[in-house]
Amino acid sequence: YRQQGLIGLMPKIRSDNGSSRTISHETIEEAVKLKEELPERSVSQIIAILEGEKKVPAGMLARSTLGRHLSRLGLTQKEAKQKISWHRRFAKEQRNRLWQADIKYGPYLPHPKNPKRKVRTYLVAFIDDATRLLCHGEFYLDQKRPVLEDCFRKAILKRGIPDAVYVDNGKIFVSRWFRLGCAKLGIRPINLILLNQKVKLNDLTAPLSLL
Repeated sequence: YRQQGLIGLMPKIRSDNGSSRTISHETIEEAVKLKEELPERSVSQIIAILEGEKKVPAGMLARSTLGRHLSRLGLTQKEAKQKISWHRRFAKEQRNRLWQADIKYGPYLPHPKNPKRKVRTYLVAFIDDATRLLCHGEFYLDQKRPVLEDCFRKAILKRGIPDAVYVDNGKIFVSRWFRLGCAKLGIRPINLILLNQKVKLNDLTAPLSLL
């Protein structure tokens, strides 16, 4: 007041206005990934997972605070139910009418050629939409073309050729190679953006989270 008069008494806008005051951006990103991976997950379940994976200290995250941030990002139980309702309308009723493909992060395991070095694994999987059958799923050490080609080939040899395959907009799925391969086999690739940008492929491949 002595320096600025009445103006000095006015409430000041915090420099961190609009950002989290108690949760780091990294923690929010991890929570968002868990929520998008399985929209039905509750805030309490997300906190339990983050604490179990030692990504946050036990008791640090307040349920109300994290819930507020997820709500601000549009990741609420209401939206999750809307996505599930959309999927039910979209789901096929016959086997091999539509497959869903996805790549998930797997655990760190010792490298086959150097056991002292641990590397990230990736779960590549194809699921039949109607039956929810895992046509083929396998862990790999990278996400490159030979990996997708190997998994897709094994799925087709096991379950036959699908009419269409639903994928996200990952680089490997929108590649010219993948589209040409599908065309030669008479498979129609359906990318996420062609259907509904609000619906994540993770909403459809939630069973992979249980593997």
